Amino acid sequence: MEKIGLNVDIKQVDDPSRIITFVGVSDQTAARDGLFLEPRGVVLDNYNRNPVFLWAHDYGLPAVGRALEVRPSEKGVEFDIEFAAKDAYP
Repeated sequence: MEKIGLNVDIKQVDDPSRIITFVGVSDQTAARDGLFLEPRGVVLDNYNRNPVFLWAHDYGLPAVGRALEVRPSEKGVEFDIEFAAKDAYP
């Protein structure tokens, strides 16, 4: 199995709102299956019905946050994620 990395620029970590904005897809690099994603062409209808943010795409764990807004842009697909409060899960 091929492993890939994710580059993230963290702008602020002491925000009490627990909201972080990041870019999920940032360029026209081919994915593992050889396909390309055009960020401005993404259809978000299904995702927006339940915009959970999972740890490492693991459906077996509780969501660590939710997307308040997801939008395609020139930079890629931008996500405003509100992370769960530290006492949300035992």
